[in-house]
Amino acid sequence: MGKKTKKAKTTTYGNPGAYAMARNQAGCDWAAGLLLYRLKFRWGQQTKLKRHNKEWVAMSRSDWAKEAGLSESEMKNRALPKLRECQFVTIRQMKLGAVKLLWMSLDLAKLHEWTKDDETHQMLLNGATFPGYEKPPGNYPYKQAE
Repeated sequence: MGKKTKKAKTTTYGNPGAYAMARNQAGCDWAAGLLLYRLKFRWGQQTKLKRHNKEWVAMSRSDWAKEAGLSESEMKNRALPKLRECQFVTIRQMKLGAVKLLWMSLDLAKLHEWTKDDETHQMLLNGATFPGYEKPPGNYPYKQAE
């Protein structure tokens, strides 16, 4: 009888998932990453509205916050300002009929340009800084004694 040989595993583990990639694309901020994750989901699932030569997904601010699992203050004070800095997302407040909604547009070509490879992604999550990812001075309120 012949020897049994083990088959090599073809599955790889440890690659970043969809939320991890969205967090990376949103500048490593978890709240902005959640909102971007939901925007990318809606972008692929829903019929989009057309206005100003762009396609948009529109919902109320509170509905965006609920979908992303954020409080309205986290959404307003953290996620939206961070996403507005991203070149691949356009966020505007416009009316649809008589209702004022938050409209978001996603440029997939620019999003792909901003996507980092797995190795860079891991270093960013571990606190490395690259051009464009520097933390602003004074963002940590406590200073160490020198």
